[in-house]
Amino acid sequence: MVMSNSRDRYFDIVSAWSCAGVGTSLIIQHAHDIKTRLAFDLGCTPNFADAIPASHVIISHSHLDHIGAVFNHARAHRLACGGSVPTYYVPSASVPKLKRAQLAMSCLDNHHHYEGFEGESSLEGGSRSESSLIQMNIVGMEPGDEVELRFGRKKGGCRDRLFLRA
Repeated sequence: MVMSNSRDRYFDIVSAWSCAGVGTSLIIQHAHDIKTRLAFDLGCTPNFADAIPASHVIISHSHLDHIGAVFNHARAHRLACGGSVPTYYVPSASVPKLKRAQLAMSCLDNHHHYEGFEGESSLEGGSRSESSLIQMNIVGMEPGDEVELRFGRKKGGCRDRLFLRA
């Protein structure tokens, strides 16, 4: 659920696409700051290009039709958005698996093999994938967790606050 603390602010739907078992993605942007985008799920969908500027991605669950494009998104966002690293809010149980998959995708993308890839130690250090374009801030969330996101600029320089509740 997404809630805003300001009644005069809202989000517009940029695009939405869903086909059961194939892909789901919903992209929204702040109505008064078009640079502020959020993505809900990132399956391999035709609206992927709309998701690239999203700096925050909320993943409902880890089926491929909901996460199939997250690594491509991380890479594309980094290239298109000045090197910034997007944040992915995911179910906590998915965090270790996503980190292992991130390392595997980084290895494929960089066209070289990281020594010790099969071992857990290579997943924790992170130093081997720092040169990768597939950089991600992965935040695990449990049911009931709440995260505050800040977006846009209001008059007087104050930022809007948005609360994401799992």
